[in-house]
Amino acid sequence: MSYTWVDVCNDALVRCGAALITSLTDKPNGILCAAVYEKAIDEIIQENEKGWSDTIERVTVNVDATAPEGTDWDYRYLLPASPFCLKVLAIEGSPDYVIEGRYLLTNQETSIALKYAKRIIDPTNINSHLASAISARIAEKIVYRLVQDRLFMQSIKLLCKDEILKYKGDDAMQSASASTDEKGGFTWSER
Repeated sequence: MSYTWVDVCNDALVRCGAALITSLTDKPNGILCAAVYEKAIDEIIQENEKGWSDTIERVTVNVDATAPEGTDWDYRYLLPASPFCLKVLAIEGSPDYVIEGRYLLTNQETSIALKYAKRIIDPTNINSHLASAISARIAEKIVYRLVQDRLFMQSIKLLCKDEILKYKGDDAMQSASASTDEKGGFTWSER
């Protein structure tokens, strides 16, 4: 199925028992969804330790010309911006590293093969598990503003948290099991 952000937000609105929208500029529900959906997307993507199957990206990154100063690390690598790197999942060979700002610092001097979770801008090709997890997170964020009933809000939040865990598990089961090296890294030949 092909999704739009309006579809995902409408799913969140249905969970909350609210009126549907045709645009993210519709008042008041579209504007409410527009205020939270981008943050909800990033949160859901970053919370999944292994990455959602639709957000995994692989790229080779070259060492930055400027060495990090005042650290124990010898080299730095600029994290990808297109598509935007939300979370590093693995580096081939599993070297030690730390993330500081938009840089990955390590003592590995050659280019690095990076596996990361990217930001989703276009929902057209996301799978139903990720779309449902995002809509559940949006519902968590907007429910009280829509219904102003704390008991209903708490029940929606619990339901959504359970659903998000379920969708993460379902997504992981759909992804091929990956072979890892002894440190939990990945081999570059993996999908």
